[in-house]
Amino acid sequence: FIRKGVRFEYCSMDIEDPGLAVQHDLMDAKYIGEGQAAFIGLARKTSKLMISTTPNIGCKGYPLERPKGVDCLAHVFHAVGDVAFYRKGSLDHYDVALMPGDFVLPSIRKIEELRGLPSKECISLGLPYFDELLSQKQELESNAGLISPKETVVLVAPSWGEKGCLKICGTKFLHDLALANYKIILRPHPHSFVYEPDFISNLKMELAVHKNITFDEEMDSTDSLAAADLLISDGSGVRFDFAFLYEKPVISLDANLKNTDEFEVDDLNIVWAAEASKEIGLLASKKDFDDMPRLVEEVRSIGAKDIRKYREDTLANIGQSGEKIADWALARTSTTELSQ
Repeated sequence: FIRKGVRFEYCSMDIEDPGLAVQHDLMDAKYIGEGQAAFIGLARKTSKLMISTTPNIGCKGYPLERPKGVDCLAHVFHAVGDVAFYRKGSLDHYDVALMPGDFVLPSIRKIEELRGLPSKECISLGLPYFDELLSQKQELESNAGLISPKETVVLVAPSWGEKGCLKICGTKFLHDLALANYKIILRPHPHSFVYEPDFISNLKMELAVHKNITFDEEMDSTDSLAAADLLISDGSGVRFDFAFLYEKPVISLDANLKNTDEFEVDDLNIVWAAEASKEIGLLASKKDFDDMPRLVEEVRSIGAKDIRKYREDTLANIGQSGEKIADWALARTSTTELSQ
């Protein structure tokens, strides 16, 4: 927007949001606080266009009403995935879905059909979140290079809470991999350190016997992703970050999900991520996790070329999504003043 001479407002409820540190005459960056006061302030915004990474605006029970003064409300996705694990009603009150790729469209149209909603504008413009990760990867390669260790490095990145592979499958597969002499990086979800500290503390004590298991507690995952030869996870979105950035395979846990009635997946017959997991590696059952060293050797035979092609077929405008979204916004509003 700045490069195109567009004046816009940027609002965030995160005091540490790096966007708030941007100083430019065209960008009005505002920290709007937290809680109800922030939601009330956002609901009073007026603009031809509001672009938000937040789903569920306007839904019953959600604290942010759809701003009456906003002519067009558009959603930008913040991960590689469709709307299956958004909460129900996630995009019901939006005018536009700026999709990462065409793969999202079937789930949106299915939900609209089931609820008798008018068809919103859906356009595949890419994923700014992924492009930022790609930029970080390229900077790492440029500044220091990616050093390939001699041993096979396995990154284990579980979701937090009961849906995580460590809660579902236990820790046996970690011990098996350690005893098979793989180098293991265990990267718990950042929420785990906040919401389940006892679980993390017990995990560290249990695994301390293995010198080839290290914990990654950094907010930025770039170093761990870059160092790994393959990834083991559950339904976490980090799987596609890893596979699409580094073109290396992933072992995904095929878990029988429970309590899905609050999410859009409850109304969808097919979940994109479940099928996509087979394109970037292996979809493994809980029982398969008991034979993890075999799975690791099996998944390593998957070629980078196949993952690269799947990425190109999946994401639109790789590395250029920000510019494409800005172009769309200008064409949609025919203005040089925007609210984001």
